[in-house]
Amino acid sequence: MTYLACLKFEYSGLNLDQLQIAEVFQNTIIVNFLQLTLVFFIWYYAINDIGLVEFLNVRDSYEILCVRFIASLMMHLNVEKDLRNGISMMKYCVNHWQNFNNLGSAFCVSFLLTISSILIEFTVIEVLISLPNILEVIMKYVSLAAIANIPRFYFGSLVDHKLLKANGHKLVLENFRHMNPRKNAPCQVHVMRFIHKSCRMYFCVWCYYFMPFTGMFITYFVNEREKSDPGRVVEQIEDS
Repeated sequence: MTYLACLKFEYSGLNLDQLQIAEVFQNTIIVNFLQLTLVFFIWYYAINDIGLVEFLNVRDSYEILCVRFIASLMMHLNVEKDLRNGISMMKYCVNHWQNFNNLGSAFCVSFLLTISSILIEFTVIEVLISLPNILEVIMKYVSLAAIANIPRFYFGSLVDHKLLKANGHKLVLENFRHMNPRKNAPCQVHVMRFIHKSCRMYFCVWCYYFMPFTGMFITYFVNEREKSDPGRVVEQIEDS
């Protein structure tokens, strides 16, 4: 919604004044801040109360590996759309920078959506691989997946708001790669393009195909490290 509010009237169809745009942008920042705060507290608890080493002390069995993979796959399907939308919105900012009244705010919203989606998915996968039994994996997945849906909860709470008219609005594509859309663009547009390309590279190289397998990779490498350190294994047996 904030993204469309930053577009010029002929592209968004929203006649908003600067105060309304600032209010919408502030609400979007608060929603993303809530998501990132929850992610921060998860890692804070893992590092200070449990200990990062113990938090990554994964336990493997065929049953729990299957459940972790299914939960990670469902989490990926839940978050991947938001991540893809964030990257597409950043690309539109770069190629159609002249269509915005406030280009910086629009790109900031897109970048926050991308980063929060990446952090939420990775955090949930890390939590899932640290759990010792199947029931806890299922319960924690259901509860933690709600973090990714906080923006949808906020959007669903709006009643008779101007921005509800923007639901389903399609962006006008006018500039394409062969047209050199960044010709005579200010320096900030080139910086935005570098950020967009970096996020897209991560998405294409790893996230889209391999993110659901991340938990299995971490489980394998942690277990291999423990096998190569017999002193650590003896210490764990004595502690138990």
